[in-house]
Amino acid sequence: MNDRLTLTVFFLLVLGGVFIQWGCLDLPNFAPIAALSMFAGFYFRSLIVASLVPFSVLTLSNIQLGGYGSWPIMIAVYFSLIFPAVLSQRFLRRDDGGVSCLRMTSFSCLGSILFFFVTNYAAWVQWYPFSFAGFAECYLAAIPFFRWTLMGDLFFNCTFFAVYVFSVSAYPRLAIHRYRGDDSRFGVRNTSLEI
Repeated sequence: MNDRLTLTVFFLLVLGGVFIQWGCLDLPNFAPIAALSMFAGFYFRSLIVASLVPFSVLTLSNIQLGGYGSWPIMIAVYFSLIFPAVLSQRFLRRDDGGVSCLRMTSFSCLGSILFFFVTNYAAWVQWYPFSFAGFAECYLAAIPFFRWTLMGDLFFNCTFFAVYVFSVSAYPRLAIHRYRGDDSRFGVRNTSLEI
């Protein structure tokens, strides 16, 4: 795969993610960013490039959506949404270069759970009394949002990986190819989807 195709995929993921994010404003925490992060970690060999996808989507979509109200909350959100790229880089692929649906859904749920705990911990520290009652109040108030986070992550992960599999079957040139060495700074991987 050449660098031009890789850059095209990168920009399509970022622009598509921003527009989907803006289109899902009515559903709290139903967003494509964690799924884009997981797919980017799977698709791109470079963890830096994979991490730039969710970082770019968050930065661009926040121009329209506004800020977080505090730096610790923003850092928690960015970290939690870059983590799926790290997770998928290390653990999502099968030995033959493909991805299993079971791993994808498991890691999607794990990313949602991490997002829930990390961002709500930051919210507790910033906005709630520093006590067990404040801790419980913070996490209990967040449970309805967790449902939307989990549904959004599962929906968008299934969608992105399914679109990838169908795109590769129609246009094999889009497939991730293995390189013999590290001859490309935007290197990508070979894959198939196991159901």
